[in-house]
Amino acid sequence: MPLISGGGGLGWAVMDRPEISPNQRDFLRIVRIATAIAFGFTGGVLAALKNSGSGLVLQFNIWVIPAILIGAGAAWAYWSFILTRLVRRQAQQKRFRIYTVLLAVAGLLCFLYPMRYITRGSMSEAIQGVVLALITVGVIGLLIWAVARLLNRQDRDQGPTDL
Repeated sequence: MPLISGGGGLGWAVMDRPEISPNQRDFLRIVRIATAIAFGFTGGVLAALKNSGSGLVLQFNIWVIPAILIGAGAAWAYWSFILTRLVRRQAQQKRFRIYTVLLAVAGLLCFLYPMRYITRGSMSEAIQGVVLALITVGVIGLLIWAVARLLNRQDRDQGPTDL
């Protein structure tokens, strides 16, 4: 029984097609929801970030909810695009790559946004921290990419199975 079915416009019906294995379908559902939550929280935190006399604080304001929705919507749209490509296998490589690069750059720029609140005296330490964070994110991204390739290779080698 599918975790969530229907909602053809939301991409769930794409995941229920036989071209996608059950393992891949479940993984994509988890990744899609988790990515939307993460981007939503990131947008909300960036919108709530304020500078006070004692440092950075999170303060709820009118922009937090729209930022959460925009962040979650961007991630949801990205995975809808990926899921559509999985089934159709059309030649949309250029558009897909542009959207992926823009989304990655926007995600990495989130590390730079709080730097506008940093004083000149501590800027070098902040830059070191941001560079370390970018390297960490890059390594984690490479690990996720390697695991995805491994899982795809295993899925392709197993072929269709009857349950």
